[in-house]
Amino acid sequence: MQNMIVKPVPVGDLTFANTSYESMYGNVVVNWKKEDNAATFHIEIPVNTRAKVYLPATSKDGISESGLLAEKSDNITYVGAEKSKAVGNYVVYNVTSGYTILRWMKCLKSNFRTFSRFKKLS
Repeated sequence: MQNMIVKPVPVGDLTFANTSYESMYGNVVVNWKKEDNAATFHIEIPVNTRAKVYLPATSKDGISESGLLAEKSDNITYVGAEKSKAVGNYVVYNVTSGYTILRWMKCLKSNFRTFSRFKKLS
């Protein structure tokens, strides 16, 4: 199983980003969109791959997948939180292959400080 890091960093007055990366294991997609007090992250992870996904958020409580708290999804595991100079705080999940749409309610503009970084872990 291959591992990667997905770490979107929405900043400033950008309202969306659509990114993709053709890895040796398949296409990785990270799209995000922010609206008022919510943000949506569409993430696609190739087969036989898993990703550590960092979301710019202060708490896991408002983050959902298919209407349920994200960690209740079959392919998502909550890892913890991490401070960041760029965005303030990340909520971290392990996500297995497939696609995931995470919705974050109650986000604050201060959580969006613009690029997505993909890093392959060995």
